[in-house]
Amino acid sequence: MAEHTVQHPEHFALVRQIITEAPRMPADVIEEWQRVGPRAVRAELAEWLRTLARQGLLDIDDADVAARHFTLLVGGITLESFFGAVPVSADEAESLVVSGVRAFLRLYGAS
Repeated sequence: MAEHTVQHPEHFALVRQIITEAPRMPADVIEEWQRVGPRAVRAELAEWLRTLARQGLLDIDDADVAARHFTLLVGGITLESFFGAVPVSADEAESLVVSGVRAFLRLYGAS
C-alpha cells in the first residue's frame, strides 16, 4: 500500500485534486468516484477477509466493517504522505503498516 503512492503518482495527484475540489463538485460525481474507486477496493478486500475468516484465520462477523477498519489502520501511510505529496521513509512506512496490521490482528485475529 505504501508503495502505491510512489508507483502511481498520477493517481494520487488526482486523488489530492478530488479531495480539494470535492466541496465544489456535484454530490453524484463524488458518489460515483467513491463507488468505482475506494468502495470497490474495500469490497474486494472484504471478500478476501471473508475467505480468511472461512479458513479460520480471522474472527470476523462483518467483513465489510473489518475491511473499513483495515484500510483505516493500514492506510495511515497515505495520510502521513498527504496522498504521496510528502516523502515518507521506508522505515516509517513499514512501522505505520506493521502497527496497523498488529492492531487489526488484535481486533480480528482468530483465537
